[in-house]
Amino acid sequence: MGGPELAWFKLNTDGTHKSSGLSSAGGLIRNCHGEWIIGFGMNIGVGFITGAELWGLYQGLCLAWNIGIRRLQVDVDSICVTQLVANESVRPNAYASLIRSIKDLLNRG
Repeated sequence: MGGPELAWFKLNTDGTHKSSGLSSAGGLIRNCHGEWIIGFGMNIGVGFITGAELWGLYQGLCLAWNIGIRRLQVDVDSICVTQLVANESVRPNAYASLIRSIKDLLNRG
């Protein structure tokens, strides 16, 4: 859980789900010295924690790509999200499109 290697950046994301049913996500990118580069937060609306975690990851990856970061270490605290993204195939589910988009971003290089 330390900082990224020299010349790399690190993305930390997290999603939340409240008892009201509302979900949100946020994250930050820092450099190899642990210095904050940029962050984000977003309201997702009514949803589930898995969706919030996935949206946070997607937005963080998009943000990194859009500001020119290509060497990125990703830290997600959801085992479920890690497994969904790591699986070779995407099984039909409510998040399939979002998972495919995340995989596309990760494979851009």
